[in-house]
Amino acid sequence: MKTKRSFDARSLNHHVLEVMRQRAVAAIEQGWKANQVAEILGLNRRTVFRWVADYRSGGMDALRAKPIPGRPKGKKKE
Repeated sequence: MKTKRSFDARSLNHHVLEVMRQRAVAAIEQGWKANQVAEILGLNRRTVFRWVADYRSGGMDALRAKPIPGRPKGKKKE
C-alpha cells in the first residue's frame, strides 16, 4: 500500500536540493545504505539511486540544479 508523504522535496529551493544531492551521494560513497539515506532525508530510495547514478556518470556537475524551463515569472503587463 502506498502512502502519501507530507513532505515533497520538489518544494525546496534549488540550492537546497543541490546540497541534499551532494550530501546523499557523499553518504553512499562513505558506505551508507540508500535506504538509510532516503529515510533520513525523507525521500524515496529510487531518488537516491538516481542521484548516485547521475553522479557516477557525470560527476558532481550532474548533481547541480538545472535551470527551470519556460517563461520567467514576473510582473504582468497591463
